Amino acid sequence: MGSALIIVEKDPARIEQLREFLPDAPMIEGDATHDHVLLEAGLLKAKGLVTCLSKDTDNLFVCLSARDLAAKVKIVARAYEEETMDKLYRAGADHVVSPNVSSAIRMASVLLRPSAVAFLDIATRSSDLALRMEQTVVGERSEVAGLTLSEARIPQRAGLIVIALRHKKAPPHEFIFNPAADTRLEEGDQIIVLGKEDQIERLKELLG
Repeated sequence: MGSALIIVEKDPARIEQLREFLPDAPMIEGDATHDHVLLEAGLLKAKGLVTCLSKDTDNLFVCLSARDLAAKVKIVARAYEEETMDKLYRAGADHVVSPNVSSAIRMASVLLRPSAVAFLDIATRSSDLALRMEQTVVGERSEVAGLTLSEARIPQRAGLIVIALRHKKAPPHEFIFNPAADTRLEEGDQIIVLGKEDQIERLKELLG
C-alpha cells in the first residue's frame, strides 16, 4: 500500500496540469519556502519531505526551514549544481539528488556496462517482469531476529533476492553488499531486496 502525499506548488497553472495526472492527490497553492505553508501541508506529521523547486537556493531554504520545524523528518532535496549538494546536506537534507550527476553516471554506465544497465531497466520497468528494489526492517518480534541469513532462508521463503544489509548501529551509508550466509540478523537491521510486490509483502510479514 502506498503512502499518502501532499503537493505544494505556487503556480496555479502547474497545479491544473498536475491534477490531470494526479486527480486524487491533495494540493496546496503556496510557496514552500514559507514556514506556514509547510505546516499547512502537514510537515509535523509527515514521514518525509521532497523539495525539488526550480532553484537550488529555494531548496536550500526549504531544508533549513523544515529541519528547524521538524527535527526528525526525512528530507530529500534536489540539487542542480554539484557544488550545492554539500550545502544542502549541511542545511539538514538526509539525501541529495543531482539530476546532472546522476545522468552523467548513467550515460557512462550505458557506455561501459550496457548489459547491466539494460537488465536493471528490464527488471524495474518491464510490465512482464515487474521487480522493484525495496528496503525492509527486521522487527522487534520478528522470527528471524537473531538468525543468520542461511537460517532465515529469506530467498527460499519469500522468493526474492537480498542485495544488501545495514546493521542498526552502523553509519547511515555503511551497507554490507551481497551479505554472506553467516551474516546475523538483529532487530532494527535494514535489508535491501529486489523482488515482485507480492514477494516483498511476504518478506515484510516474515520480518514482522
